[in-house]
Amino acid sequence: MTAHVQVRPATLRDIPHVLPLWEALAAHHGALDPALAVTRPASREYAAFLRETIDSADACVMVGVENDRIVSFALGRIHVLPLSFREQRRGWIQDVYTLPQCRGRGIGREVVAALLRWFGGRRIALVELTVAVGNPDAVRFWERLGFTTYMHRMKWTAESGACAT
Repeated sequence: MTAHVQVRPATLRDIPHVLPLWEALAAHHGALDPALAVTRPASREYAAFLRETIDSADACVMVGVENDRIVSFALGRIHVLPLSFREQRRGWIQDVYTLPQCRGRGIGREVVAALLRWFGGRRIALVELTVAVGNPDAVRFWERLGFTTYMHRMKWTAESGACAT
């Protein structure tokens, strides 16, 4: 069941209302894996990033508004690969978050659908994203939207030890 939500591109005035959602997203990711943790308060930096993103022709921030309150957002960018891949221009979904109390009502799906339409309007036929391994709810969300796994992203850290030979 889709809630009554207005989905629209974010404006500069929305930044203070998007920041708490990003902070919750950053805290959630940090709890999933230390490599995703924000080590210092970064809201000021993310606000500057949002200003740059909102003003960019190659990026978009969509917000979901319910009862005059931003309850969800999705941020995507267009990336151009340096080589002549079949799909050289690709969409990249960087951040998506819906307040926990608003989940399960289709709001996140609507916000992402608007972002995918934005990509489509720019003739982007391939959109990519990453999902934390420890976030099965997010994996199911993206799979229900038609995303499939085609690569595995891996990490190595100094704490994990020397390279095995």
